[in-house]
Amino acid sequence: MLGCGRAPVAQIHSASEALSRVRKQSECSRALSGEARLSFHGDGRRLAGRMLYLMEVPDRIRFDVISPFGATLSTLTSDGERFSLFDLQEKSFFFGPARTCNVMRFTRVPLPPSALVETLRGRPATIVHERSEIRWVSPLFGGGHYEATLYAGPGIRQELRFGVRDEDYDAPVDAQRLRYLGTRVFEGDRLSYEVTLSRYQRVLRKPTVAGEDPLDVPLPPSGPECDAEVPGLVRFRARETGYDLTIDNEEVWHNPPLPSSSFTQEAPGGVRQLESRCSD
Repeated sequence: MLGCGRAPVAQIHSASEALSRVRKQSECSRALSGEARLSFHGDGRRLAGRMLYLMEVPDRIRFDVISPFGATLSTLTSDGERFSLFDLQEKSFFFGPARTCNVMRFTRVPLPPSALVETLRGRPATIVHERSEIRWVSPLFGGGHYEATLYAGPGIRQELRFGVRDEDYDAPVDAQRLRYLGTRVFEGDRLSYEVTLSRYQRVLRKPTVAGEDPLDVPLPPSGPECDAEVPGLVRFRARETGYDLTIDNEEVWHNPPLPSSSFTQEAPGGVRQLESRCSD
């Protein structure tokens, strides 16, 4: 009885079809803003706090970590070309190209900005691959899911999991709505990183925002009406280093207004400015 997991009456037989369907379900979302609880542990440290984030496709991001007293502890911005990271504790301001290795100063997981944008929107960021396969998996405990595997160069592969909404198990295959549940990327036998997504919720477009000055022109939303689901809980893990980063959403909006300075920042006075020209 425990091994008899429920399966859809009709099943998807192509990894590309599953990927395309998940992406199409949220194509109305061009940008995302959120407020979340943030937790991190690694290097013998354990940190927790609140975070405000803003992102726009394909690769523009902003993360602000806020103390319990309302002070900004750290700000990361990337506009697709330039990366900046302000660290209040270290009194440092890092800047350089918007590369994965620079963004890792904040996330500690080897994900480029574009992959962060896709993941928090509930969409899979995939490796460039040569072939793929998909199957339905019914575990001993819990519900079943699709498992897609993408194969790239020698020894490089990515495993992705997709769940089916409960109300769609009896629907025709073309009507099944999927949820992206996570991924693992391997280099040979080594697990590079893992992402898990859960607690999906339907969210709406953020309304027009009025300026602080009554004479300011209100900022309109940055995209169309949208009510696509997004994950409420996202966890990034790098097994080799032991880094573990969790984003627990409390409030999320699609297509928020985007001030022109959203994805850039200037160095505050009195801090060290350090150029970071790392190589991915």
